[in-house]
Amino acid sequence: MNQIRLSFLIFLLLNSVHIFFAKETFQDSNPYHIYLWSCYNQFEKKTSIVKDCFDVLINDDCSVYIYAGYIDYLFSTKQYKTIIQLISKIDSALGDHLETQLTLVKALELSGKNKEAEARIIALQNKFPTNAEVVYGCALAYMRNNQNMQAEKVLNHYLESTTEKPMHFIFYYLKAQIAAHDNKQNQAREYINKCLQLNPSFDQGWLFCGLLHELEGNLNEAISGYRNFLQIVGHDSAVEQQIMSLLLKQQQSSPKTNVREMFEESLMLYRQHQHSLALKRIEHCLQIDSTYRPARLLKIELLCALQQPAEAIQLLQTWIHQAPKEDIWYRTAHLLYQAGIEKDKIIAILEHLEQQNNHNLLPILYLADIHLKNKSLEQAEQYLKKTLALSTNATLKTKIIYQLAILYFNEKNHSAFAQAVDHGLDLEPNFAPLANLAAYYYATKGKNLKKAQKLIEVALAQQKNNPHYLDTQALIWYKEGNYQKAGQLLTQLSAQLSRDFYIQKHLGKTLFKQGHKQLALDVMKKAILCTGPETQKKKCLQIVDQWKTQR
Repeated sequence: MNQIRLSFLIFLLLNSVHIFFAKETFQDSNPYHIYLWSCYNQFEKKTSIVKDCFDVLINDDCSVYIYAGYIDYLFSTKQYKTIIQLISKIDSALGDHLETQLTLVKALELSGKNKEAEARIIALQNKFPTNAEVVYGCALAYMRNNQNMQAEKVLNHYLESTTEKPMHFIFYYLKAQIAAHDNKQNQAREYINKCLQLNPSFDQGWLFCGLLHELEGNLNEAISGYRNFLQIVGHDSAVEQQIMSLLLKQQQSSPKTNVREMFEESLMLYRQHQHSLALKRIEHCLQIDSTYRPARLLKIELLCALQQPAEAIQLLQTWIHQAPKEDIWYRTAHLLYQAGIEKDKIIAILEHLEQQNNHNLLPILYLADIHLKNKSLEQAEQYLKKTLALSTNATLKTKIIYQLAILYFNEKNHSAFAQAVDHGLDLEPNFAPLANLAAYYYATKGKNLKKAQKLIEVALAQQKNNPHYLDTQALIWYKEGNYQKAGQLLTQLSAQLSRDFYIQKHLGKTLFKQGHKQLALDVMKKAILCTGPETQKKKCLQIVDQWKTQR
């Protein structure tokens, strides 16, 4: 714009002219200064000041070059009729001023004088054959008047005369439209491919590409083009319906459609966030094979994505009843529960299934886990005991016992804890999580360091680098008074898991025993900031207060 090019000069002159304009009096002022002032305020979008300037400037004696800025002002204030009235005067002096001429074209278009606008842009193309805006407008003008040969000639001349740029995608788009109109399908495809190569994000290009392939009966390519369009724009009901129509046409022409292929198509639509379209496709897939598990799972996910959780849960309940011993459906219900979807309904379904068949482990196991996560420990314990009584698998029984042992440990039910540990280790002597838990217990509450050491060696034999098992080992050394050995190990673990509450707590206590009191205080304060049980954090605060007084 003229204003931008003049902005630097305006700022230089501003200090010398602002005194004259502060009082909004332009009499006896230099017209050149007034024009500069109008340009500056046009740039600042202060149209009232611009109007005052041009009221003074525009007269019979004014320079015609002032009209370049005047036209910009009139256009910005939508005074198109006034612009059109000045065309003859502007053309006589500013006929070769491209920006002003393009403004005249736009003013004619916005006033409904399309023929005059088209004639003017075509004339401009003869003067400015390598200006992109002029070439585009000229080609469109020819195309609107069914003069495709002239439009293509203009486009070809421009493309041959300039270095290829990404912005040229729009010209290849126009060439593709011309070729399609002239029934030159091969050329149309060539041009639209070039257009999309230059700009893969051009939504209308993908739409036109899909249409070209559909007209030629290339259904796969047409669907792909339309899907790319939807991936860019997000949603278009007409295009989505067209894709569905083409998919149905594909199915009719190929009745033995592979269910897996249909599922893959649905999955691709889901990943493109075209959930409604994906759901319709997956429903067709399930009509062919209602037991196809991946399609069932995807339908559940799609219903949730479409904010239809009640329908998803109802469908899930139906499939669980059809296959009450298939873990996949219980696992799906559990995942939906963790995602916060219809929690009460999921619990009700699992409870109903457990009451219907109290020998089925699956609903009881998932109910136990849900109540554990909800801190409903009494109910969790009841369900864990039920599963323990029903299970015949040693590994599963040991895992259940491990969960019960954690409950007993937290409840300080030491006799029940010791009994559970002995039972679990009898079933699976090398079950590392239970051995570690037992070692921690005997190092702290049970006060049997020899037994604790023996148990932690069992756990470390299974996972020698597990930081939580190593933390228990360091704790045993601490309890034995071997502070140097415990401190070395805990320092390594602290660097590895800097946000672990128990590791930081144990390190702080060890450092204090070693005489590093300030460092111990800093580490214990760090432990308090880590995620951990509130009761344990309170104990740490008490320890910090004690250490401060001792220091």
